[in-house]
Amino acid sequence: MNIALTQELHLQVKAALGKINASRKLQILTWNGERIVVTPIDGMRAQKLIEQRNCLGVYDFDSTSEQILSDLLVVIEKKGQ
Repeated sequence: MNIALTQELHLQVKAALGKINASRKLQILTWNGERIVVTPIDGMRAQKLIEQRNCLGVYDFDSTSEQILSDLLVVIEKKGQ
């Protein structure tokens, strides 16, 4: 993974974490191939999102950027297989 991509992923993780912290509610994070998408756990499509292969997981305001980044890398690696 090149440095520019790594930096971009870090920025996206920080932005997602900011949205989670601002909402103070559980949020589902998914990877659409280009960016992290943040969806409220109480959204209409929540269950379908959680079941998808590109779902990083469900996060709350106690989550860390390291947790999210680790899960993101797992999802990206699975997509590459």
